[in-house]
Amino acid sequence: MNNLRHQVGITLVEILVTITITSIGMMGLVSMQLQALKATQDSGNHGQAIWLFNDISSRIKANAAASHEYITDNDAPYVCANLPTPCSYYGLAGDGIVLAAECTGQQLAEWDLFETACTIPVAGNIINGSADYLPRAELTITCADGINCTPGDHLLVNLEWRARLADAEITGAARQAGDDILRIQRVVKP
Repeated sequence: MNNLRHQVGITLVEILVTITITSIGMMGLVSMQLQALKATQDSGNHGQAIWLFNDISSRIKANAAASHEYITDNDAPYVCANLPTPCSYYGLAGDGIVLAAECTGQQLAEWDLFETACTIPVAGNIINGSADYLPRAELTITCADGINCTPGDHLLVNLEWRARLADAEITGAARQAGDDILRIQRVVKP
């Protein structure tokens, strides 16, 4: 009779151990799923960044005569301030729409930077801006040789954004400032 009581107690302990082990395993699976979701978002963001980078590079090449106008102020990231003269029409609300053929090279460069890096107000309150889909995107364009650029000189285009999954999270290393910054940087030849 004593053997039966002893056996019942062991079964309860076995169930508790099984539940504990299963819980730890489930927490690991949930953690892996969350990291996979973050990595998927980062992959999508990287694709968006490449698209945005290629877009501004193509715009610079198309406006080669005014390529030096694409350089951002003080070699700092482009700041979305006032809406420049629109040089294309995507349903912008209001008057003052100018056809691209009527814009000067400088106006086209200002519009290209704004259209690439900022939210563009369109009819119906629809957000239309490539950089809006990249977390804290910063676009900087400087002279590749470090001196004053003239039309046709090579430009260094730098696009930075924040990753959702830092390398330190993957490797388990200690986090440091800037771990989550991703960058595409290339020289563009107008």
